[in-house]
This record gives sequence, structure tokens and C-alpha cells, in this order.
Amino acid sequence: MRTAVVQGRQEHLIMKTENLRQRAYLNTVASWVDVGANMLVEFFLKPIIISLLGVTVYGIWQVIGQMNSYMATVDLRSGTSLKWYVAQNRTSLGQMALKKAVTAAVLANLFLLPLYLLAGAIIIWLAPAATQAQPEFHFIIRLATSLLVIGFVFNQYAFLLQSILAGMNLTFKRMGFKALITILSGVATVAVLYAGHSLPAMALVGIAMALVSGVTYWWILKQNVEWFGFARVSWTEIKGFFGLTVKFMASKTVNMINESSDYVLLGYFAGPQFVTSYAVTRYLVRATSKILGSINSAVTPGIGGFVGEGKLNKLFEARKILITVNWVAITVSGCVILVWNRSFLSLWVGGELFAGTKESLLIVVIASLKLLKNIDGSMIVMTLNIWKQNIVTGVIGVATIVLASILVPHYETLGLLIAIGAGTLVMALAYSILAQNNYHTAGFVRQLFVTRKSAVCTLLLLLASFAGARLEVHTWMALIGVAAATVLFVVICIWLFALNKKDKEILISNCKRVRFAQYKEA
Repeated sequence: MRTAVVQGRQEHLIMKTENLRQRAYLNTVASWVDVGANMLVEFFLKPIIISLLGVTVYGIWQVIGQMNSYMATVDLRSGTSLKWYVAQNRTSLGQMALKKAVTAAVLANLFLLPLYLLAGAIIIWLAPAATQAQPEFHFIIRLATSLLVIGFVFNQYAFLLQSILAGMNLTFKRMGFKALITILSGVATVAVLYAGHSLPAMALVGIAMALVSGVTYWWILKQNVEWFGFARVSWTEIKGFFGLTVKFMASKTVNMINESSDYVLLGYFAGPQFVTSYAVTRYLVRATSKILGSINSAVTPGIGGFVGEGKLNKLFEARKILITVNWVAITVSGCVILVWNRSFLSLWVGGELFAGTKESLLIVVIASLKLLKNIDGSMIVMTLNIWKQNIVTGVIGVATIVLASILVPHYETLGLLIAIGAGTLVMALAYSILAQNNYHTAGFVRQLFVTRKSAVCTLLLLLASFAGARLEVHTWMALIGVAAATVLFVVICIWLFALNKKDKEILISNCKRVRFAQYKEA
């Protein structure tokens, strides 16, 4: 039995020992189910949506959707703060302290409602100019953007509930629910378009799905988290939570500058048609990035407890495993995409929308760097000491936008990707340096980028890009066959040439300790 002191009294806390590897596996499976559903919905429905809306209007939808994410500039990120607070303290604090954190997070979001509305009004006014749309589209754009703003607010509360589940390392408890909501959303979107409606109706579907998500997560929490609920909090306690959330608000804002500017920049300086081409070219990369990113997301809440418990050796060992897994996964998926993306797009939406071989390589490189930087980014967040990370991210983000604004008018999509690639590389190096400084250790940059596996995997990606410019297939069956053969070839190359003996032992050991056929915690 463990005990925790809460406001001068002792509260008994009984914690069941977690099987971190099994939970990480189950959380990963849950995320893969969600991403798989999203991929399938996009794969089958995106060509339909593009054909119903047209290339230009679809590009406008992408731009206003990304602009809606700018609402995060007035979001204190209560959900993210709550997730990491629960992840770090779920084994060391009492139930009352966790309930108070939930209550403070909900109240923080309520206090932000006027700011949400103000930011939304600004985005609604600017949306037509940002899309470079003709005047006849302006009313529809503003109406759709207004509904997206409402959906954003509703999603904040659904995200709060999702964050509690993630912080408790119980993401796998949602398995299948989020995937079902994604499928319903896709079907509803196509239905309203076939009925003759346009962008506002698509935004209304998003609002409905946000409400469904909120109710679903509430039910899952009531079933699986015994302490879930609310408690009376003082203004002092609310202000204390604000102090934590301000860090994450700044973090979200600077990350938004880096992650949510590409469509807007490309649409404004080059036109919405380029946005559509860019969006479909990066479809496979975006989908696989979500799959691979879910590995990190599944593992980090569990190992975040090592920080609170002071078990840094275990944390560093987990980081080494994540690096190896990420390099392997990045190289296998990246090589397949680089060789066969052009063939895939020709069969899926038409080869004329393929952005180009150089552009495809840069999209894969950028996605790979983002996955690698997120490893040390999470290491920083676990300490809750993120101000330096926020400053670095913000400075690099602004520099990236400036560089893109210079390059995009001359080089369109290629110019955008050069700017983003340069910024992402600098950020990845900076995150590693900041992380090792936070933990008073050394070698983070070398372990991430200067190893045998990083050199061999980078070479394989370059060779795949070279091959992709020269190889093409023309049927779905042929594409499936050559993609499978490419996976096998790359895996063999990685095993023989990229991984050293210790890397192989770590992978084999961890695979043996996970019960792959057991879909419950053991």
C-alpha cells in the first residue's frame, strides 16, 4: 500500500502494478486501429470528395481546416497539461489530487470561452483572403469556418476526457470506439455532399462527431477509472493549474506555427490547386506517420512515471529502444512510399496530382525527422520543464515561415518543403541538446543521428528515391505485390547491415516479453 498527503490529511492509495510493455503494445494496437480506420476512410472517400467538390474547393477546405487549428493560440492546452500531470503522478498522488486536476482543467477551458470566440471571429474574417477564393465563395467559406470554430470548442472537452485516459496509460480501453466514430464521420460527409450540400455541411458533421466523441470518452472513463470525477477546488488551486497549462499553451502555439502553416502558405502564395496536389502526395506519408507516431504516444505516458519515480536509467533504456524501433519503421515505410508513391497516386486519384519525385523525398525526410525529434521532445515534456523548448520551437517556426514565404512564390511546393525540412532538422538537433541538458547527461544527439543504423537507413531511403523515379506499375495487384517485396527486401537489408548485435538483442527480447495474442493487460 502506498500513501499520499492531500491538503494536510493522509489518503490511502492502492495501485495495481502496471505491465508497461503490455500496455504499450495494447495502446499501440488501439492507435493503429484508429489510424487504420482513418486511412481506409480517406482512401475510399477522398477521391469521391475531391470529385464532388472539385480540386479548387477541396484545396479551400484544406486551408480553412488548417486555419481553424490557429484557435490553439488562445488554448491553454488544459488537456495536454492534464495528460502529463496524470502520467507523472498517477502512482504517487492520491485520488483527490487527481480529481482536483480534472476539475481545474475543465474550469480553465470554461474561462477561455471568450478568447476562443474572439480568435474564431478573426479567423472567420480572414479565411476568404487566405484561400485566395473568388468572391462568390466568401459567404460559404465564412459560414463553414464559423462552424469549424464551434467544433473546435466542443473538441476541447472531448480532448480533456481523452487526455485522462492517456495519462492513466489506458488508451487501449478506447479500442475500436474512435475508429467507429471516424467511419461514421466519413460516411456522413459523403452523404451530405451527395445530397447537394457543401463545406458548411461538412463542418456540421465535425460538430456532431465531437459530441459523440465526448459522450463516448465519458462512458469509457466511468467504466475504467475508479477515481474519475470532480472535486471542489479553490481559486488558488485553479491558478496553480493555470501555471502548468500556460507552458503547454505556449508549446501548442509554437508547434502550430511549425505544423499548421504549410497548407496556408502554399494556398496563399501558389494557389489551392497546389494544396490539393501536396495533400494527396503526402497522404501515405501522413498516414504512416500517424501509425509510427502512435508507437511513441503509446509508450511515453507509461515511461513518464519513471521521471516521477526517479528511475532515469530505465527511462534512458526505453529511449534507446524507441530510437531503434523508429529508425527501422521509418526506413521500411519510407522506402516503400518513395519507390511506389507515384504508382499509388496514378491508380488512386490520377498521376497528374503527383507533386514530384524530389517533393516526395522531402516529404518523407521531413516526416522522418519529426518522428525522431518527437522522441526527445517527449523526454523534455516528461520533466514539465518546457520553456526553453517552446522558445527554440517558436524561433525556428518563425524562421521557417519567413524562408517559405521567400521560396514558395518561386518554387511552389518544392520551396515550401525545403524551408520546412531545414527547420525540422535544426529543431531535431536542438531538442536532443535540450533533452540531455534537462537530464544532465550526454550523447543524445549521437545516439539519435550518428550511428551505424542511421547511416545505413538514410542510404536506403536515398536509393529508394532513385528507384522511385524509374519504376512504375499499373494495376492494384501488381502494386500490392511489389510493395510487399520491397518491405521484405528492406527489412533484410536493415537486419543485416543497419542493426548491431545489441540492437537485435533488444528488439528480440522486448518482442518475446509482449503477449501479442492477448488483448488485455497481464
